[in-house]
Amino acid sequence: MEGNSFQQAVTASPATMTFTIVDVLSIDTAAAAVGVSDPRTLRNWATGNQNLRQRALVRLTVVFQIVQELQSVLSDLQVRQWFTTINPTLNYRSVLRVLDEDPIEMTAPQLLRYATEFAAQVQAGTAAVRAGDQTIGR
Repeated sequence: MEGNSFQQAVTASPATMTFTIVDVLSIDTAAAAVGVSDPRTLRNWATGNQNLRQRALVRLTVVFQIVQELQSVLSDLQVRQWFTTINPTLNYRSVLRVLDEDPIEMTAPQLLRYATEFAAQVQAGTAAVRAGDQTIGR
């Protein structure tokens, strides 16, 4: 799993990464995850009509890798919930809040590791994830 999301992130264009995360997370959640205030920015990225700054590209790539890891074992709704649910592992913050408040250089390794471990637990059947639940890992 982990190597596959890395390979996909390395080979995917920014437009492909943007399209994927918008498709899975919704435009508003995707905008919050990558740190843009105007969802139209994502539409421009998805069509290739706007170049990304390096910092935005790093954040987009991290979010894309997380989505790829989780999408291998969760539904799109559950992936969205993973990003938005308050999580005790993250000091009772949601992933979106962590992405918003902490520098991406500091949080990327933690969030990628957490997503990879969570996906492995789901795959092994040790995390109870039910479609329609409001929380993950309960």
